[in-house]
Amino acid sequence: MPTKRTQQPKTPSYTYSSYLSEEQNIRFNRVLCKVGMEYNRSLFIVKCIFSEHFEVLRGVPRRCSLSPV
Repeated sequence: MPTKRTQQPKTPSYTYSSYLSEEQNIRFNRVLCKVGMEYNRSLFIVKCIFSEHFEVLRGVPRRCSLSPV
């Protein structure tokens, strides 16, 4: 007789939003590319807000395209 699978309770999740000016967006994208987290913005923001140390390990160099200043 197969065992019945039960779903684990979902962890509560909260969403916040903010608006950036064009200049702020360019600066934000530069910082994301510099630390190599351009594909994981939410993790980067959370670590910055809560002052967590993070280290970027790169196996393959990434290419970033930035808007001209």
